[in-house]
Amino acid sequence: MEPSAPREPDSERSHPTSEDLELASYLEAATADPSVRAEPPSVRAEPVEARARETIIILDFGSQYSMLIARRVRECHVYCELVPHDAPWEQVERLNPRGFILSGGPASVYDGGAPQAPAYVFESGLPVLGICYGMQLLAHQLGGKVSPSTHREYGHAVIRVANGGGNASDSGKNDAIRGQNGDVRAPNQLFEGLPSSIPVWMSHGDRITELPPGFRALAHSDSSPYAVMANDRGLIGLQFHPEVVHTPNGKQLLENFLLRVCGCRGDWTAGHFIADSILRIREQVGDGRVICALSGGVDSAVTAALVHRAIGDQLTCIFVNNGLLRREEPERVVDTFHRHLNIPLIHVDATDRFLERLAGVTDPEEKRRIVGETFIRVFEAEADKLFPDDGGVSSVGAQHPPKQTNGQSHPDSPPSDRPTDAENTAPSTPARTGARFIAQGTTYPDVIESGAHSTAAEPASRPAPLGASSTVHSSLLTAHSKTAATIKTHHNVGGLPKEMTFELVEPLRYLFKDEVRQVGLALGLPEEIVFRQPFPGPGLAIRIIGEVTREKLDTLRACDWIVMDEVKSAAMYRDLWQAFAVLTDTRSVGVMGDYRTYGHVVAIRAVTAEDAMTADWARLPYDLLARIANRIVNEVPAVNRVVYDITSKPPGTIEWE
Repeated sequence: MEPSAPREPDSERSHPTSEDLELASYLEAATADPSVRAEPPSVRAEPVEARARETIIILDFGSQYSMLIARRVRECHVYCELVPHDAPWEQVERLNPRGFILSGGPASVYDGGAPQAPAYVFESGLPVLGICYGMQLLAHQLGGKVSPSTHREYGHAVIRVANGGGNASDSGKNDAIRGQNGDVRAPNQLFEGLPSSIPVWMSHGDRITELPPGFRALAHSDSSPYAVMANDRGLIGLQFHPEVVHTPNGKQLLENFLLRVCGCRGDWTAGHFIADSILRIREQVGDGRVICALSGGVDSAVTAALVHRAIGDQLTCIFVNNGLLRREEPERVVDTFHRHLNIPLIHVDATDRFLERLAGVTDPEEKRRIVGETFIRVFEAEADKLFPDDGGVSSVGAQHPPKQTNGQSHPDSPPSDRPTDAENTAPSTPARTGARFIAQGTTYPDVIESGAHSTAAEPASRPAPLGASSTVHSSLLTAHSKTAATIKTHHNVGGLPKEMTFELVEPLRYLFKDEVRQVGLALGLPEEIVFRQPFPGPGLAIRIIGEVTREKLDTLRACDWIVMDEVKSAAMYRDLWQAFAVLTDTRSVGVMGDYRTYGHVVAIRAVTAEDAMTADWARLPYDLLARIANRIVNEVPAVNRVVYDITSKPPGTIEWE
């Protein structure tokens, strides 16, 4: 019997849910190995409507907020990509940029070896928004001066807009910011709809002491005479961080830059994405066969629904029961997908194989690698049964002749407001036979956190194409490669064998999880799938500290069942990013009745988050915690103590291993 269904909270959810940590996405690490990565097909579907896509390029200088900038831009319905600060122009030009955002960063612009903005940022004639370090780069590289500040600003501040946002220059002329489409836009357009005094969040120890030629101050704070600066070419600098929630008007300011200064349409929607992705999937796959790993989570479900809409019965879904799932999970997954997706589904019970491989293993990274490798080997065996005569491809990223494009299309710059009749058109490229593909639900945060990426040192003759195929990574995923270490081998993207016989189809690769959920709803998936809480690919193996055994799995399943039942009964399921139990490797003394006990210690973990890149521990009501603890120690014989984890991310991760 499944725990009671979640009751809707009285008010709307305060934040969108995002990343789902999917079993379906184990394959990424293998493609990062240059010894097995071959050139992928460089095919592109033409847009449904004949208009150029628009992309905002975010140059990453190492800020902890770079990902958040990308999220805020996407929330304005404008597509963006996060690229390293030294990305070559050839790579950026393919994205058809409409403007640049220079992120913050930990360096000081006057230090030797500090990263600089590439020359094409200034030579392109496109609008530029520099944030914190990005603003200081504008000043430093264009002839201004930046110095250490005697009054550092960290935290809350108030900026005051000067002269109506700088609409009138000292000479009485109107300084103008010119959008890419030629429209003249006055600098005060940046502050359209905003008050003259704006609360912001500062985080800087340097400040601009002399503006570059042609720039003027648009706003100041008590400690920053140049809190906002701009010139008549659309180069704008902000000393504060508009992307954080502590700057309450930050999203409006960013939207003004995107729509009023850059001239973006602001029409990047789920319907756009679906229509464009369908064409690209058809281009990549041709008449090939595709298999998709289902985990029951939103990522794999949306991937399956999207691929099925594109190619129909060329898709077969496989659900591998690795023995590491929650109570009744296998039955629920099979039932849900039969009822709602109507896609051919193969159910494989590989419990014994996984548990035999995990026997005696205690290292969490080794657990992840074992689960990942075993998963793909089971998957390959099932594929061989499905396609015994296809022959497959020799490795991930098998080489196919590239197709020339007009440079106007992109996997995530969808062309229309909703799926159109173009979805039902036949593939426009010659069909490829004898190829096998695996569709997986990798999302943007998955790969970033894993540190899996292509290298900036790849020769220009082998640029990483951007499309549904993920055999070479996009610039979007390269951005953090030089500034972010691997936190853990992500269950979506790590722990894989170096040789696999599939080419990847990853239509969600550039999406945040809240965007994936929007796509799922637009595809007609039920809310029970779309708003399911994340569950890690290695499953309960990384929620059992130490060796994984059948007995420990049974104990943890019973505890997890109680946690979910109580959270749903309290109508808090959708308010939480995740809630689960962890079986620790600690035992404690207890007293139950007249007897001494020596049982397991179970930790309860509940967090709130937007995209799982950061998370905060949930302030669950004491009564709820009491009910959970009381039920666990009374209903699960092996447990005699329950603790609650109040660690945020960072410094901790959401999962314990």
